[in-house]
Amino acid sequence: MWAHLKSMLWRRAGRREAAGPRIGRHLEAPPLRIDVEASEADCRRLFERVVRKWTLLGTERPHWSVLTHEAFQPRNIAGNEDAFFESGRYGPARVEAFFRRNGQRLDRGQTCLEFGSGVARVTIHLARLFHRVVAVDVSRPHQDLAASALAAHGASNVSLVTVSRLDDLANLPPFHVLFSHLVFQHNPPPLSARLLRTLLERLPDGGYCLFQLATYHDGYEFGTEGYLAGDTADEIEGHVLPQRDVFRILREARVDVIEVCEDDSIGQPAYQSMTFFGRKQPPRVQCR
Repeated sequence: MWAHLKSMLWRRAGRREAAGPRIGRHLEAPPLRIDVEASEADCRRLFERVVRKWTLLGTERPHWSVLTHEAFQPRNIAGNEDAFFESGRYGPARVEAFFRRNGQRLDRGQTCLEFGSGVARVTIHLARLFHRVVAVDVSRPHQDLAASALAAHGASNVSLVTVSRLDDLANLPPFHVLFSHLVFQHNPPPLSARLLRTLLERLPDGGYCLFQLATYHDGYEFGTEGYLAGDTADEIEGHVLPQRDVFRILREARVDVIEVCEDDSIGQPAYQSMTFFGRKQPPRVQCR
């Protein structure tokens, strides 16, 4: 059991196994039919649905909703909690690796905003890397458990922020580094685009972003109207945001892309998952 669990945890942390999905499998993939933009009213409805879903998951299956493995179901979590939180060590390791190999200076005295912090699986480790961490999530039940985990691990430099309304994103405290992993893919494409755009707007000039999201899935399609007419209350959804739209959002936010790396964070060959690393530049001065 432990050997299988350890293998899964390492895979979820982005460490590929020898028999992992073939890199480049989507090179000749067809285009997808996806609504990436939506009205303000529809974005709010999408966000409200996400909040309801993850609040329910946080109430019924909080740890399993973060890592969907039988070991982390409520009936099993007591014996596997240490392994669950240990699996979050990849967070700061990944941050340091991306900075180091790209010749960027990581200022440990700054503030990191973790978007989609869940029950603090990664947060407790980021707290050892940064002076302060702002842990943001849409689910109050997840964050209640996160508060207990942070106290148990002595992470007193973390501020928990629950975002229950889309407008709350505009009032986030200042931060210098944006980190997010295994989060954006649970949001419909128009909402994912809106969330990323808003977070990058809050990123200060000179600030860094390191985030993962799914950019392709075999046969995936999304229409806002049809989606809102349906009901997916009991499902953990998987969505994609096309890479061209990610680049467009980064460009509009004045973020220079430093590195893009395909990862195996999702662990399913049908998905193409990518990690983006960039730095926000100041506005260009127009010379007359």
